Amino acid sequence: MPRRSAAELAMTPVAILPSRLKPPATLSSLAHKEFMRIVTSEPAAHFKESDLSLLIQYCEAVALAERAVKELQRDDAPACWLTRWERRSYARPDMLRSPRRTQLVHRRAP
Repeated sequence: MPRRSAAELAMTPVAILPSRLKPPATLSSLAHKEFMRIVTSEPAAHFKESDLSLLIQYCEAVALAERAVKELQRDDAPACWLTRWERRSYARPDMLRSPRRTQLVHRRAP
């Protein structure tokens, strides 16, 4: 192995920082906001590429539930919004109980 120069020995190695997951362009505006809230609340290394599909589903469920609540607060709200809210309200706890989501919530960056 060749000898290292004094300049090379004096250099501080640069650590490569992990990148954060990026939201896909297909997310609705409310889902995009929820995605960014979740991803930025954890260290960059917390979420992996394999977490993306479940995270997208969760964010869209949250967004649709929020929209349904806003629609239901109107006096002339159609009944279909109640059904949508109920479906999404049941879907979110199921996602949180799934083994994969549990790993997402409990995994911490090294």
